[in-house]
Amino acid sequence: LVGLLCGSEGTLGFITKVEVRLIDKPPAYTSGLAFFDDVAAALAFVGVAREQDRRGTGVKPRCLELLDAGCLQIMRGQGSGVTLPAGAGAAIYFEQEHDVDDDEAVLMAWWTALEGAPGALAEDTVVATDPARQEELRLLRHAVPATLNEEGRSYASAGGRKISTDWAVPFERLAPLVERFDGWLRDADVERSFRYGHVGNGHPHYNLIVRDAAERARAEAVVHRMCEAACAVGG
Repeated sequence: LVGLLCGSEGTLGFITKVEVRLIDKPPAYTSGLAFFDDVAAALAFVGVAREQDRRGTGVKPRCLELLDAGCLQIMRGQGSGVTLPAGAGAAIYFEQEHDVDDDEAVLMAWWTALEGAPGALAEDTVVATDPARQEELRLLRHAVPATLNEEGRSYASAGGRKISTDWAVPFERLAPLVERFDGWLRDADVERSFRYGHVGNGHPHYNLIVRDAAERARAEAVVHRMCEAACAVGG
């Protein structure tokens, strides 16, 4: 019934009341930004974190989100108190739920994982255990789509805009697809490409800023190819 009503987009009826079942609020959580040389190193670390979660080593993320070099540049322009290393080519934003007194154990588990990860800038990792710092990191992360939305709108008169992808693939397929898709965008001469989002479950977002109608047509053709490729690998 839910699918029928939502799929009909209001033509078969409308919802006047919804009852939801909520999960318990966690007693505490830790969040952080881990930095890497490039996107490939960041995605490799996500694979490590997922494997450690399965093995029960203490790393148990509730989210793993990618931010590429372009995203980090946007974040640097926000004037926050968070230090982003100049040499970083990518970052992973993470959160982990835990009991109130377990924050040190959680931090140690993440530090151990990062310290041994190729391409990780472990010493530059930013962590937040108090609500004010956690909110600061979240606002910094959410500044990325907000800034890109504004930039995309600035090209509307010339036929440009922001184009966002929303495909997902099995995680083990993600890294080679990202490499292919980046190449397609370079070949199509789409210069303003930003990659961020939920890579922990194989669901990143490409945000493409196209500045005129011709670039928009080239970008949309690449996005169509992305979707076909994602479906071809079980996405």
